[in-house]
Amino acid sequence: MNNLLCINSRFTNPYLNLAAEEYLLKHFDADVFMLYINEPSVIIGKHQNTLAEINIKDIEQKKIPVVRRLSGGGTVYHDWGNLNFAWIVQGEKNKPVNFNKYINDIYLFLKSLNINVLQTKNNDLAIAGQKISGNAEHIFKNRLIHHGTLLYNSNLQDLNNAITGNITFYSTKAVQSKRADVTNIINFMNKPVTINAFRNALFYYIKNKYVQSVDYQFDKRDVAGIHNLASEKYTTWKWNFAYSPKYIFEKDLMQAGEKISVSFKVQKGIISDFRIKTKLLDEYELNTFAKNLNGTKHHWEELSKISNNSNYKRMKQKMSIPDLSELFF
Repeated sequence: MNNLLCINSRFTNPYLNLAAEEYLLKHFDADVFMLYINEPSVIIGKHQNTLAEINIKDIEQKKIPVVRRLSGGGTVYHDWGNLNFAWIVQGEKNKPVNFNKYINDIYLFLKSLNINVLQTKNNDLAIAGQKISGNAEHIFKNRLIHHGTLLYNSNLQDLNNAITGNITFYSTKAVQSKRADVTNIINFMNKPVTINAFRNALFYYIKNKYVQSVDYQFDKRDVAGIHNLASEKYTTWKWNFAYSPKYIFEKDLMQAGEKISVSFKVQKGIISDFRIKTKLLDEYELNTFAKNLNGTKHHWEELSKISNNSNYKRMKQKMSIPDLSELFF
C-alpha cells in the first residue's frame, strides 16, 4: 500500500458520509482509510428493494434516514454505537475482489484487544457465533471501496425494529438481506471504553501500521463536493427508493369480516396495474382507487397525501382501515 490518507470523518449525517465515500473513490488517487459514525439510519445495499428491507412504520415514526450505498450486500443499521470503516484504494488488475485483505487489519486490531473474533464464510466478523461486522465492496474503474460496520455498543433492539421488513409481500429479483444474530463488541472488552476511545484506538492502530500514512482533513473544496453529491444523489427518493429493482406487491387484509386484496407493479418507484378487490367497496369506488393510484410513487408520504383525500376518508371508514398505508406496505 502506497501513501495512505487517514480520515477521521466528523460528519455524522449518513447522506454526507456515504457521499464522502463516493467522492473519495472517484476524485482521489491516493489510498484512503476512513472512520465515521452516523446518527441512527438504515443503509441499503445497492441492488436491494428498499421497502422490502425496512420496517416502514418504525422508520417513519422515528424519522430515521434511509440511504442506499454504492456497494451490494444487505441492509445494515447505523447509530451512535456503531463505528464504520472504509478502505478506498487503487485496485489490482486481473485480481478478484479480496474481502479478507481489508477485513484482516480490523480482525488483527480486535485481536490486539484480546477479543476472540473470527472471520466468517460470509466475509463478516463474529464473536461467539454472533455477527459484529458486515462488509461490502464496490469497484469503480481501477479503484476499490471496501467498507464495513463495527457494532461496538449499538441499540440492538432499535436495529431489529428498523430492519425487520416483510419480503413476503414482494415478488422481486432484488438482493435480500441474510439476517444473523448480532452482538456488541463492548460486551467482550476486558476494560470497556467509550466508542470514541475505541474509534481513536483503531485509527491510530492503522496509522502506526502503515508508516506511509498521513492525517487528512477535508478541505473546503472537498466539503463542497461532498455536499453537492449528497444533495444531488444521496438525499433523493430516486436513488434511495426508486432505484430498487422492479417488483410486484401483493397483500391481503381481513377487515370488517371481509377480505381486501391489493396488487400492483412498481418500476422505478412508480405504481402501475393497480388492482383492489373487496366487497366493502362498490364498482365506482374500486375504479376510482385504481385510477388515482396508477402513476403514483410507492412512497409513504405520497400515499399518505392520497389517503387524506375526502373520497378516500369515506372509503377508509367503509373498509374499517384507520390508515390506508396498511394496503401498500
